[in-house]
Amino acid sequence: MQSYTSMTLEEQLGQLFVVGFRGTTPSPEIIDLIQNYHIGGIILFSRNISDPQQVLELTESLQRSAKDAGHRHQLRIPNDHDTGMVQRFGKAVTPFLGDMSLLATR
Repeated sequence: MQSYTSMTLEEQLGQLFVVGFRGTTPSPEIIDLIQNYHIGGIILFSRNISDPQQVLELTESLQRSAKDAGHRHQLRIPNDHDTGMVQRFGKAVTPFLGDMSLLATR
């Protein structure tokens, strides 16, 4: 695997950005950012999530776009998900206690 220092300046700058999009499938705009601007990550919000299978297909599609565009590293794909009050994945996954609840148990 090549290091970040062997990347062009444009590729290195693109790796600094994590962007989002609307919908449950990759938008043309997000594909353009991946392919032409070397975006390093895509953040998922509730607007991007319907069920676990869809998230798997979405993340595979995003990673495939990056690989096809010649990205040297996989995309980082975080999500805006907490436990407790903020549950982006809904009832399709096992809920866990929030951080504050866990801390309160000592």
